[in-house]
Amino acid sequence: MNFTIPHNTVISFAKVYGTGHKPYLILADDYEQYVLKTQNNKQDKDAIVKEFLCSNLLKTWYIDTPEIASLSLNQSLAENHIFRDDKTFAMSSVYFGSKYVGLSIDVEKLFTAKSKATYNLFHNPGIILDIALFDIWTENDDRKPSNYNLLFVPFLKGLQIIAIDHAFTFASLPFIDINQVRVSFSDNDSILNIPLAKSIIKRLNINSEWIHKAEEKFYLCVLKSKENINKIFESIPTEFTLNQQERDKIEGFLFSDERNKIVFDQFKYIISSIK
Repeated sequence: MNFTIPHNTVISFAKVYGTGHKPYLILADDYEQYVLKTQNNKQDKDAIVKEFLCSNLLKTWYIDTPEIASLSLNQSLAENHIFRDDKTFAMSSVYFGSKYVGLSIDVEKLFTAKSKATYNLFHNPGIILDIALFDIWTENDDRKPSNYNLLFVPFLKGLQIIAIDHAFTFASLPFIDINQVRVSFSDNDSILNIPLAKSIIKRLNINSEWIHKAEEKFYLCVLKSKENINKIFESIPTEFTLNQQERDKIEGFLFSDERNKIVFDQFKYIISSIK
């Protein structure tokens, strides 16, 4: 499993998006397009680290997410009006880049998957349950029924579900302030409450055996993350290197047996309330 994050240089700006961190669509020197995010302010460093961190944690859960890179600006862009006008570029010299996914469809603009024909369009419909569990585990405040942060991407003859945007994980707190025992995740904010997820849940035969297998899978994913956490920490760009206290906080948060029991219990409760 490769956690290396390549570094590329921005050579041109294409457009700015009007949401969240107001990211930019850019072209890098590898001739790939990326969605670039800067820090909003000096205190926003952790939000960028969370993007790098969660993108690699998702790999250990086998959840699809766009490829990422660290980005810096070509010196010739210093006179570009975007760079001059947007003061957030001055907060750091390295930025988070998520590879632009062409032909993707924003799930909020798509159907609700209520019919069998629609459901069968998905290559990996069940992955939405894994994403929902990952969100509870990382306390993702930003993926919810009012803001899906999912993309549908054409795959073979169907559509593949991809998870995006993880700046507001870890309860939107600085790493140093996260709680390593309690889980502060609202059931109502779970992506399981969107029509697509409800449709998937109602099609599943959720019994004690299914719950047992889901729990086994959860702890295997947590174990895989734990086995690779140091590689994941080391993959983060030098400008955003975490100190030992921050690393200890993150590990205590993600790998606490006490907390993870609460995480899975909450996942079970949300599913049972929908089923």
